[in-house]
Amino acid sequence: MKKILYIAVVLLVVVCAAAVGLYAYLPIGDVNPETGEIVKIQDYLPIANDRSGDPDSSDAGGDQTQDEEGGSPADTTSSDEETLPALRDLSGEPVAGAIAFEQTEQVGTSTHVFTEIRYTTVAQGHVHSARSDRSGTDRVTNETNRKTVNSVWTSPVTTILQTVDTNRDSITSLLVTIHDEQATSSSLREVSGNFLSNTIKNIVSAPTGGQIVLIRSQESGGVSVEVGQPGEQMTVLYTTPLSDWQIAWPASAQVLLTTNPGAGDDGFLYSINTQNGARTRLLGGIAGLTVRMNSGGSRLLYNESTRSGFQLYSYTIETGESSELVTHQTLPEKCTWSSESSIIAYCGVPREVPSAQYPDDWYKGRVSFDDHLARFNVETGKVEILEDLSAKIEGGGDVIEPFLGPNEEYLFFTNKKDGHLWSYRLSDSEEAASTNSGSEEGADF
Repeated sequence: MKKILYIAVVLLVVVCAAAVGLYAYLPIGDVNPETGEIVKIQDYLPIANDRSGDPDSSDAGGDQTQDEEGGSPADTTSSDEETLPALRDLSGEPVAGAIAFEQTEQVGTSTHVFTEIRYTTVAQGHVHSARSDRSGTDRVTNETNRKTVNSVWTSPVTTILQTVDTNRDSITSLLVTIHDEQATSSSLREVSGNFLSNTIKNIVSAPTGGQIVLIRSQESGGVSVEVGQPGEQMTVLYTTPLSDWQIAWPASAQVLLTTNPGAGDDGFLYSINTQNGARTRLLGGIAGLTVRMNSGGSRLLYNESTRSGFQLYSYTIETGESSELVTHQTLPEKCTWSSESSIIAYCGVPREVPSAQYPDDWYKGRVSFDDHLARFNVETGKVEILEDLSAKIEGGGDVIEPFLGPNEEYLFFTNKKDGHLWSYRLSDSEEAASTNSGSEEGADF
């Protein structure tokens, strides 16, 4: 009996050794004579293919693989030859802010140019990176800053994180610098940080980066509007006893200051020269006023609240003339201007506008939109529909914080419904606009 058991054990060891040897030395397998396909022995062993139990197979933050129509990204990147959909979910989770910039890499003897996107997550305050030519993401920083509500990028390596300080019921601002040195053998980078004043209410970056303009609370009441390099001494441009303002820096030497909008409140818009502090009133007495100015400082998009909705206008600074954009209605916050043309804007355009008090009910989440992506020519009034987000995004897309990438190849935006960062490849837009040509000049969606 013992002899039989001994022989059985030896045979089992020999069979296992043979299987391991075949796996190690015959990885390319054999050819199936019927189909001509290569059959790999790995395909018939319970190893190699399933990495679900591998702790290194996905990012600890829960990123997932990019699907065909813009699913969630993963921390591993795919091949250079990958064909990506025009509309992509870059982040797979809520983001607090993002920046896009041009990068190059050497591929053999050629220089490959692509767009890199860096974004900050809301949950952890980590910085992640995505690319225009590949699916997936890489984590850039690992320092945790929970409850990040805003991330103001002034360059690809500098961002100001604004986080909720629940103990003090206030917003804490942290200037973060990302260094070239890797923290580990992975893609993680070393960072350094400096806390800014806790009296800062709002921050925006200059249109070309570098400087910032901020609104700071004053001990005596009211606020000051200040400009300068982040972390350095700021120059006061303007002080006011009124404390509730929205701020923007759309043009090189113009900061815009708008009263906080309300459907029942008259709104006012002022322009402040960043060089000498000169202040000019541009608009006033307009209910629910919100605006977006082009990069040349020559035109505005603005809205006026109506009894159950809103009306979008184009305004020319030099002439002081306003014109209704009647074919398709949207809010200026859902738009970004082209830097290559002073009359072109890209917007999220609602398929329909529910009856509500705007912009209040939309800000508070009482109403939501299902948008198309569209290109406006404010001079001719022509609107080209580029993409129907409800056909590609489960639950639809409600566009906020749109911006254009380098050379205006991509349009980036956050979906207000879930906070995810999306990209849309504009090189596909001519075909899309042609396909949707029936939707131009006021035709129904």
